[in-house]
Amino acid sequence: MKCKKCKREMQRRTDVKNIYYYKCMNCGEEVGRQEVNEVLDKLEKEVNENDAKN
Repeated sequence: MKCKKCKREMQRRTDVKNIYYYKCMNCGEEVGRQEVNEVLDKLEKEVNENDAKN
């Protein structure tokens, strides 16, 4: 996978929670990293909105 900023190859990494993401060793750009809590909050909001519509 190539970095959008500097066009160099990015390395695949994992963090403590075994979440995969890509990091550019040249400029430090990170792609694909999202906190689990952010995803859960977003899903909860969508479920609540769908319940309100029904």
